[in-house]
Amino acid sequence: MSSSGTTLNEKVLPIVMKFVGLKGVVALKDGILFTLPLTLVGSVFLLLAQLPYQPLNDWLNVTLGAGWTDPLFKANGATFNMIALVATIGIAYTYA
Repeated sequence: MSSSGTTLNEKVLPIVMKFVGLKGVVALKDGILFTLPLTLVGSVFLLLAQLPYQPLNDWLNVTLGAGWTDPLFKANGATFNMIALVATIGIAYTYA
């Protein structure tokens, strides 16, 4: 291993690992992890509302009407608003 890699492993890595092991940092990491399922659900609603294929979007606008994406955007917004609550509760729970 090169001398810079050895220096990094011997001097910097222990400091970083000490920081990562702090109770607050671990609680932050684990609390944010609780939001992952909601993030996936909200992203699915957003992906359905903003399909990346324009001819399909045009066909859906003609078939379902211009406002067909409104409920999907509302569900996406509600899901991402819930993420803030889940993150707050999750961080507090894991910190306690």
